[in-house]
Amino acid sequence: MTEHTFDLAAALVDQAIERLDSRDYGITRILFHDFGQFPLNANHTHHDTGHTVKMWAYDDEGLIAAAEANAPHIGGTPQGRIVNFRAGHLIFGVIDTDTAGETEFFARGARGYTLTATIGTPEWAVGIADEHLQDFADLHSALDYILTKLEHEPAA
Repeated sequence: MTEHTFDLAAALVDQAIERLDSRDYGITRILFHDFGQFPLNANHTHHDTGHTVKMWAYDDEGLIAAAEANAPHIGGTPQGRIVNFRAGHLIFGVIDTDTAGETEFFARGARGYTLTATIGTPEWAVGIADEHLQDFADLHSALDYILTKLEHEPAA
């Protein structure tokens, strides 16, 4: 099974939402936490449209995971999302889509991969650029397919 940090990124969403209620503006480096032996960073900002907390984790190889949460004001209803996660040697970044509730990620490896969550299910779709390739029952299977099959096939 492919190692990935999607679960860490999901946990960072929860942490970012919790930090929205604080007034710890600016960048905070968090050395001691429950997620592992790597530093976390949090950046809490206030702007015209509300509050944003961005959190990210990194190691010697670079970014591990990143997430953000937004609220219109302190105590307002928050919305959070995963921004990045690592799977093998690839970093997946969120893509804003026009479909409400859709979550899509992109990674550049041997090709440009898309990874799209199927709303309301544990299923994920894998594609190359705009071409849909295959659906998978879960994220682990989709990532295994990308990293063990697609990354090793010659580009068409």
